[in-house]
Amino acid sequence: MYYPQADVIPLVVDNLNIHTPSILYEFLSLRQARCIIQQLGFNYTPKHTSWLNQVEIELSVLPR
Repeated sequence: MYYPQADVIPLVVDNLNIHTPSILYEFLSLRQARCIIQQLGFNYTPKHTSWLNQVEIELSVLPR
């Protein structure tokens, strides 16, 4: 861990389905994932402000 003295490391992520704490269990051991998840604070952006939604809106204009 890069910040062992930090109580919480805040993360600001969009609402994409891979931006959840459970994804860490796929790549790390159970012990490592739990240790990291306890230190992370997930802060999700509102769905209407997601950068991905903005890109999808722009791309939907192309076929019209």
